[in-house]
Amino acid sequence: QPSWWTSIPSAQREGWGVPRLDKCTPEFHALREMLVPSDPRELGKGRDCGVGGYNKLVISQAWRVEHPRHLDRYNAEVQEVRWLVDRAKEAGLTCPSVQIRDALSRPGEALAAATKPLQHDLNECFLMHGTKAE
Repeated sequence: QPSWWTSIPSAQREGWGVPRLDKCTPEFHALREMLVPSDPRELGKGRDCGVGGYNKLVISQAWRVEHPRHLDRYNAEVQEVRWLVDRAKEAGLTCPSVQIRDALSRPGEALAAATKPLQHDLNECFLMHGTKAE
């Protein structure tokens, strides 16, 4: 189990847990920075804004999923990608580097520093996704 994981009662009982992140942690700070838009004028538009819109995003809570079996699966997939990249290099091929905008890559690096280093040679990075408005 990673050193940054906590031991919470449900994790011991269920085999996995979802602890809430303290607002003072580097993880929480990095997540907050990820919500700073590159262009604030883009906020308040679209189906999700409702009446009146909004002009900033504020994180109020965050949780970390701590699931050892999922982590094992993730680590196995990382090893598979590493194997594929190594075979490609042996064949004389190169993997292009993924370029992520600075506004997301900087907090992603901070999040990695608080948890585990990213494997840049495998193009490992943190990405974000949205959910449907409903």
